[in-house]
Amino acid sequence: MSGSPQSSRAGDAASTEPRVSTLVGDRLCIKCGYNLTGQPVKREAHYDMLIVRCPECAMVASLQEYPLLGRWAGRWAMLLAALWFGFILLLALASAGILYAEADSVAEAASVPHAAHLAERQYQWAKEQEAQGTLPPNAQWILSDPASPYEGFDQTWSDQQNFDELLAEAGGWRSAGDFSALRQWTGLSIWAVPIGCCWAVALTHVRRRRLILFGLMLIGLAGVFAVIGHFAAPGPYSMFARWTWTAAITIAQRQIGPPFYIMSLAFAVVPLSLGLVFGRPIVRGLIRALLPPRLRSSLALLWTADGLEPPLPRPSGAIPESRAAP
Repeated sequence: MSGSPQSSRAGDAASTEPRVSTLVGDRLCIKCGYNLTGQPVKREAHYDMLIVRCPECAMVASLQEYPLLGRWAGRWAMLLAALWFGFILLLALASAGILYAEADSVAEAASVPHAAHLAERQYQWAKEQEAQGTLPPNAQWILSDPASPYEGFDQTWSDQQNFDELLAEAGGWRSAGDFSALRQWTGLSIWAVPIGCCWAVALTHVRRRRLILFGLMLIGLAGVFAVIGHFAAPGPYSMFARWTWTAAITIAQRQIGPPFYIMSLAFAVVPLSLGLVFGRPIVRGLIRALLPPRLRSSLALLWTADGLEPPLPRPSGAIPESRAAP
């Protein structure tokens, strides 16, 4: 037996209703839970109202044509837009800060052997001065402990040194740098991939190619942080006034660190781009695995942003109760 006369009349009415627009944004059917995003908005003939019909159960959802909030609607929209912009800006700074911190960790680890060499040179100088009886009283602390890459430099000794020549004597940054520190790129990848996934979800309106360009902007911002941290820190390589106390690791990192910053941030482009490109598919897979079908409909934007069909509110092939045979 064919459909009931009531459903036939509803179908005839739906076919004659003029289409006005398309529904944008998530809106769930109050009867079956289907996400109505992307459905046509039509003008109902009898009441002259804007409606959307659910393609699953034919339930009518009315739309408010004029906002009830009046001028406050625009004000709230501006406030929410400003809050969203502030959130995106803070998230970008945090993402670049994490990438910089991981690159800085690699640069510091690569600089430890050269820092130990510089500290040992200061220690030997102090021993020679003590043997000659000319060691300044305020430099006696140098001999109290063995040389360490994290100990400070005495200004009396550091003023007599040309650190560029000391680096050249060590064979330059290629010989003085510890390339085993590049093993820490694993930690950089662990951070870069989730950062890319977060941005792929936060910027659902941006295509994947432009997402990669945005990722390069994050890498560039992390590089700006590295430049500021490299030159603004106190010491003989600072753009600011020299301080009287500087750690050996600080000097070594300023001499050896820049190439390792560049290599680390260049490497971070790969895992970050992977997160940006595959972030939305990964999140969609997690949603399918962790959320029941009915709750997936409220996250349909993650599907429609890539031109995919939104998830059904129930498993494929299931029959809603309203259509089930009595």
